[in-house]
Amino acid sequence: MKKKKINILIQKNKKLKLLKNEYLLKICKSFIRCNNVNNLKKNYISMILNKFYKNVKKQETKIKKTCIVTGKRRGMLSMFNTSRNVIRNLMIYNKIDNLKNHDW
Repeated sequence: MKKKKINILIQKNKKLKLLKNEYLLKICKSFIRCNNVNNLKKNYISMILNKFYKNVKKQETKIKKTCIVTGKRRGMLSMFNTSRNVIRNLMIYNKIDNLKNHDW
């Protein structure tokens, strides 16, 4: 159980790093496209982008969603960040309001 929690924390840290990198890329690209910025600054920003792209190739860029409770990667529901089995069990015991288990 501890190992699953550690894996979930590691993936959350990866997501945060990737989001920060994406924001940095968007800001740098917007500076390069802007006409009011000096050429020296544009060149410096392009150097930063080149270094960044070299470092990104070394990092793992694929993010996988995992269930908060069980740590599984399959059958994820994005609204709850849990797997469908966990939500099904909660619905059976009426722990979640306004959700009903449909039996055909």
